[in-house]
Amino acid sequence: MSRLFEQYKKRNTVSLNGFWQFCTDEESKGEKEKWFINFPEKGEKMYVPSCFNNSFGLLEYKGIVWYNREITISSTEALIEFEGVLGACKVWLDGELLGCHYGGYTTFSFYLSNIEKGKHSLTVLADNSSSSETIPSDVADWFSYGGISRNVNLYELNSTFISDLKINYSLNDNMTCADISVKANIKSIKDFKEKGEAKVYFEDEAVSVIPYERNGETQEITFNFKKDIELWDIDNPKLYYIRIEAEDDDITERIGFRKIEVQGKKILLNGRKIFLKGVNRHEDYPDFGHTFPISLMQKDIDIIKNLGCNTIRGAHYPNTHEFLDLLDEQGILFWSEIPMWGYQTEEELKSEVLQSRAIDMHIEMINEYYNHTSIVIWGMFNEIDSKLPIAYDIAQRIFTLIRSMDSSRLITFATDRAEFDICFKFCDFIGINKYFGWYGGGTDAWKGFFETLKVWFKEQGVDDKPVVMSEFGGAALYGNHTFDNIKWSEEYQAQLLTESIEAFLESGMVTGTYVWHFADARTVRPSTDRARGFNNKGILNEYRKPKSAYFAVKKMYENIK
Repeated sequence: MSRLFEQYKKRNTVSLNGFWQFCTDEESKGEKEKWFINFPEKGEKMYVPSCFNNSFGLLEYKGIVWYNREITISSTEALIEFEGVLGACKVWLDGELLGCHYGGYTTFSFYLSNIEKGKHSLTVLADNSSSSETIPSDVADWFSYGGISRNVNLYELNSTFISDLKINYSLNDNMTCADISVKANIKSIKDFKEKGEAKVYFEDEAVSVIPYERNGETQEITFNFKKDIELWDIDNPKLYYIRIEAEDDDITERIGFRKIEVQGKKILLNGRKIFLKGVNRHEDYPDFGHTFPISLMQKDIDIIKNLGCNTIRGAHYPNTHEFLDLLDEQGILFWSEIPMWGYQTEEELKSEVLQSRAIDMHIEMINEYYNHTSIVIWGMFNEIDSKLPIAYDIAQRIFTLIRSMDSSRLITFATDRAEFDICFKFCDFIGINKYFGWYGGGTDAWKGFFETLKVWFKEQGVDDKPVVMSEFGGAALYGNHTFDNIKWSEEYQAQLLTESIEAFLESGMVTGTYVWHFADARTVRPSTDRARGFNNKGILNEYRKPKSAYFAVKKMYENIK
């Protein structure tokens, strides 16, 4: 997995990034014609990782594409890892199907056993088609990029394979000492008579040794130890390295120690009340799609920190590990969610296919991103019809799943129908999307809206929960200035956001705000409200040039303590 620190000291890691053979499959005939055995000669070259829609002539292509490249494997045991293939995909090696994966923003891999050393043919089918049963759906309000959008890695293994490192901890009362539990799976590739030894290091200090069976099977090992620690916080993002080593394999993770919790109507970080000052950020840039250069990630973070933010909501999908590594290092809180957006009918929500995919995608997200300290919120879904009984059932199912997997973070969802929502029982705080000043009345409607919410929350038995404005705002076209303060002007957007944040603070109910959104993002949603083919509610344009609203929000955020 590609990280901003050395994750493997012993394991031989080979990047499979670079130019692959590529072709589109408009007629969906590739599998029938066995392109995984005989790749079409018409294939062109496509760089991996990238979103193919950014290539000349492919902006509007949606459907199946194929990739192929020759790889060289120098060991008989190996792992091929894909950090993200947008949509559904299938993978073949030398014409043999390795397996399938669904969901474009999480890592999956294939273990190769007794593989012949030498050259092999690796083929990938990627499909970014959408429907009412896909996640995201066919009405999602962001651009459905396609392709192998994140890194591809080959790990060459010898006698041992360590995986699935997971770090848990509990803090003492004054949060100066941590009881740490480190779990991992270890596989002895060959069957030996003697036991092996696995060691865990905390900051280069060996703190525990555990014997394990070298019998060719995978087993779970657990290390428990106690350490004096310094807390990870927004102003002091202290991180520690934890490494497991066994024979010829190893794996390193990085962890910070912090406590995020809800107490009454307050959100606490390390026992201190915190007001969440944030933005929603699409991992989108016109020239790269979802495949961001790290330098641009850092530029986005610098702009967001300059705005006065302490948090980012990843709208609406898991972001890359490199971006989250940067947030870990720089003390920014993150809200991570799967792209389960929309779904407005009972028929859609009742789909077993949709529900199964949602469950699987949550499991993958939590397992993969568990050790990122910056992630303090798991988001279940966004703007589904949460006044329906079927939505209640889904919320309960997902909430129960997440809580069983992780009790150390907050769980929520974002609703666009807070006055009627029946699912608030299944969240630690209430996330509300509302766009007064752009949709459904002017900013003077906020006061009455909050009064209505007080009645509804009390009726639902959730009037003791914190409230966060997870989305609010309005659009402006960059450079469109006017004396008349009309919609689509920078002046109107700046005033709308100022008046909205003022109303939130005056309400006495709101303990966090996420402006919608950071930068204009490409969309294909057909609407007169999406000029230029972009959602123009960004407080910067798509090339990160600030609109007047950026400075208006900065002024407001700097005054919130």
